[in-house]
Amino acid sequence: MKTVIVVVGMHRSGTSVLARGLKELGVELGDALIPGQFDNPKGFYEDRDIVDFNDRLLASLGSRYDSLAPIPDAAFLLPAIDSLHLEAVTLLGQKMGSVSVFGMKDPRTCLLLPFWISVFQSLDLRVAYVIAVRNPLSVARSLEVRNQFLFEKSILLWLRHTILSVERTRGKPRLLVDYDGLMDSPDSELRRIASALGLAAPDSNTFAESPYITEFLSQGLRHSRFDLSALQNYTVVGGLAKNVYELLLPAADDRVTLDTVQQEQSWQTIQRTFAEVDAFAGYLEVREAELQKVYVAHDQQTKILSILTEQKRVSDERAAQLSEELAAAMERVGIIDSESLTFNAVLDAGVDPIGRLQRLASDCEAFFNRLATHAVGGEGPAEGPGNTILEVGFGVSEIRDLLQEREGESDLSARSADKREAVIRDLRQTVTQRDSEIDRLREMLTVRECSLEELRQATAAAEAELSALRRSTSWRITEPLRCLRRTALNRFYAGGRRALGLTNRWLWHHLPLSSDAKQRIKGRLFSKHSRMLSWTQAYQDWVNHQMSAQDGGSARAAHSERRNAS
Repeated sequence: MKTVIVVVGMHRSGTSVLARGLKELGVELGDALIPGQFDNPKGFYEDRDIVDFNDRLLASLGSRYDSLAPIPDAAFLLPAIDSLHLEAVTLLGQKMGSVSVFGMKDPRTCLLLPFWISVFQSLDLRVAYVIAVRNPLSVARSLEVRNQFLFEKSILLWLRHTILSVERTRGKPRLLVDYDGLMDSPDSELRRIASALGLAAPDSNTFAESPYITEFLSQGLRHSRFDLSALQNYTVVGGLAKNVYELLLPAADDRVTLDTVQQEQSWQTIQRTFAEVDAFAGYLEVREAELQKVYVAHDQQTKILSILTEQKRVSDERAAQLSEELAAAMERVGIIDSESLTFNAVLDAGVDPIGRLQRLASDCEAFFNRLATHAVGGEGPAEGPGNTILEVGFGVSEIRDLLQEREGESDLSARSADKREAVIRDLRQTVTQRDSEIDRLREMLTVRECSLEELRQATAAAEAELSALRRSTSWRITEPLRCLRRTALNRFYAGGRRALGLTNRWLWHHLPLSSDAKQRIKGRLFSKHSRMLSWTQAYQDWVNHQMSAQDGGSARAAHSERRNAS
């Protein structure tokens, strides 16, 4: 018969260290282990497929791994959950394969033990449980760092996981292991585990040098350690957790057994007290969901506010940059305007000299023509006029050259003036565009500031609502009604189930049929509806009777074939 060793216990209670220790003892943990992450860098030693299945199973039950509301036992009988039974049988059967001893570790299993126990029975497995326990204050501190859980929520989760692990393994092979004890004395604890589970003990000569000791275990794994007295400083819930931890510690070093602990009056008192606390868990779950919505809305508004603030900062920087560029452009326009004024003054001053030179040239040309006329007519002295003509001719030529040079300079100055005017127009257009962009940015900044103000108001309203929710005392009025409703439903389910069983047995015994006819009817009924009736004691008695009447191996094969056919 194959064996499955189930590691149960609260999250952050050392279940990973315990599972890694089982691997050191030769226990197979699966082929799809979740790798280490920031909160558990050395690995979780959980099979990903089983963890994913447990999350889906919890979702089908309307719960989560951190839900405060309890899961009623009747929920595991719902058709939606029954349809997952075959999937779980197939999954675990594939994981075990040819392995003789398989280790299954997931803290969620504590909440789902009724379901998994039926799976183990369907696979005809020998089951042993290793319960991990740790100081609840250490667990609460670890969850505060990793998940930002409130102290009270972590303690309530610790109580539920721990109490359910002990209660639901009653009468089964099991062992309690304290995390601090395992960290302090790994050699002796692993030998204790091996002895209790029938596993091979570690070799004393090589264990101290094994990777489990030299690489995996380190005091860095244990970020906090508290003694029992520290819990006295906390709430009533913390005091209840302290009492549970105190009662369980002697079982962690085999001074007493867990069965003995469960028989003590103090343990029964703890169960009743926790049942009363658990009655309020459903309401706390609803309130926590409401708070979570407020937290999410607050975070979203904070992110939007941060984004808008960053956009405003970028817009302010862009506006400052544009202002600097505008100032530089205005300075350049001023320089160009000054140069243009100077150039226009020079240009205006040069118009009259050119006009005078043009008139002088005209007068000289007229005078030259008159001289030429006199020379042709023979009038006047021979030498005087000739010399005068040459001199005047040279003067006119120089004046014409000077006039052409001044006209060229005037054209060049005019073209330069046109270019300056074009540059001035471009700069003024650029300044106008920059002014428009600055105005647009200022409008955007105004809109952003309005949005920021609205977000600040919405954030303040959300924080006020959150504060009001935290101070709310309505649960004290409405929760007793909900508690009565849940209690009535649970009692109705349990009482109805007992009444149905008694009625069925009475009708069966009073049927006017022979024993053989009853056996045939029972055989057909159990063969056809084995999935539906497998949880009943009558079905188990019938299976045992069938197996004893035939060869053990063939009977078991026929039983498995009937289950698969159904």
